[in-house]
Amino acid sequence: MSRQIGARKRQMSDVNIVEKVVTLIKNNDISLSKASKENGIPKTTLHDHVHKKYQNHSVGVKPGLSKAKEDRVAKWAVHMSQIGFGRTR
Repeated sequence: MSRQIGARKRQMSDVNIVEKVVTLIKNNDISLSKASKENGIPKTTLHDHVHKKYQNHSVGVKPGLSKAKEDRVAKWAVHMSQIGFGRTR
């Protein structure tokens, strides 16, 4: 079992609280540093949310086929099975 000495665990912040704090920061009601200290959310997390750093990022492998092509292949496979052709290798 490996163990990293002094490694920090990833802190999970409540999404609702982060959204509220980001709204306050954007409206200039509170500074980023003050919001971080008061709510216990890392400054970098708040900064990333304010500047929408990861807004368009998705997790995982990008699909090989577009949704339209995937639907077309699925329809073709169903059609071929209905007319008596089995799947091939």
